[in-house]
Parts: sequence; structure tokens; C-alpha cells
Amino acid sequence: MTAATAGKAGNDINVTLVIASSDNLSATESGNNITVFLANTTASKNTGTLIAAAVNALTAVNAAAVGTGATQFTAAEDNANLGFKSSGTNVVGRDASEKPYLQFDQADARIDTYFPG
Repeated sequence: MTAATAGKAGNDINVTLVIASSDNLSATESGNNITVFLANTTASKNTGTLIAAAVNALTAVNAAAVGTGATQFTAAEDNANLGFKSSGTNVVGRDASEKPYLQFDQADARIDTYFPG
């Protein structure tokens, strides 16, 4: 998933995967929070391709399935940020439970060469 809006607004989008109370896949958007409700019984309803289609119906993010899109997702994931994840640890960005005191948006940074003297 990628944010549809570049810059600070796009850096502050959180995605949570939960198991739905029904056997239907859906996705909702509320402010900067995206919630994907995975079908609770039929794993074949939770493929990457189907999840991407549900998410693409929202306005805040764009999604594409990786590989064949046939991978089935059956486990919830709480409060994942769109930043890069390694070993389950958020190493870029923040999640909905953190308050920003200082944030650098490197995507909008301009770096010029500097030669002292």
C-alpha cells in the first residue's frame, strides 16, 4: 500500500488488519486510519488481490498485490504504519498511538551541495 497523498499527510496513515465478525472481506477509512476486515472463515476471500481491490475503493491509499496475489491472509495485524517494517518493528514512520513532537519529511527535502571556504 502507498499513500495517495504525498508529504506529511501521506506519512501519517495507519493500517490495521482485523478478523471480521462475518465471513466477508471489507475495508474502511476513518481519518488517517485504514481498517481491513478479513473474512473470518473462508481464507480464499482474503487473497492479496482481493484485499488490494477492497483497499483501492478507499481514497487515502493505493494498493497492489505482490507476486501472483494468491497469498491468503488469515491473521490480524494491529496498527501497522505504512513505513518499512523489518522483523515486526516499525522502523520508519509512526503509528496511531504515538504523538509527533518533531517529524522530518525527507520526501520533500532539498539537499544542495556545500563547499566551505
